[in-house]
Amino acid sequence: MAKGDHIYVSRYGGAYCHHGIDCGDASVIHYSGKRWSSDRIIRQTSIEEFAAGEQVRVRDYSDLIESLTRPATLYHQLNLQLSQLFNQGRGFDGAHLDGSPEAVIARARSRLGERTF
Repeated sequence: MAKGDHIYVSRYGGAYCHHGIDCGDASVIHYSGKRWSSDRIIRQTSIEEFAAGEQVRVRDYSDLIESLTRPATLYHQLNLQLSQLFNQGRGFDGAHLDGSPEAVIARARSRLGERTF
């Protein structure tokens, strides 16, 4: 794992995955609290708390990078449109994001304390 990585752990035998951003200092920024509960909040916690005994994995984006270099298909166009719709109202346009570890962590930190999900 490296600073700024998108990391995740499986929960409940793979029923769902819990995601976060590795801050590079043994801490992770992620949603914390019971799923679909009003006490759910974006927090920065230790990687141990985030992992809760599960194996931490790094999200591999090589398949996404490869797909972006191929000619656009209907599937990829739809994914792009859905991504843009998801990002509307969050104050950024995913197509223009700085992907450096510092920028990733800064964006995650800017959302600390949020309760929307």
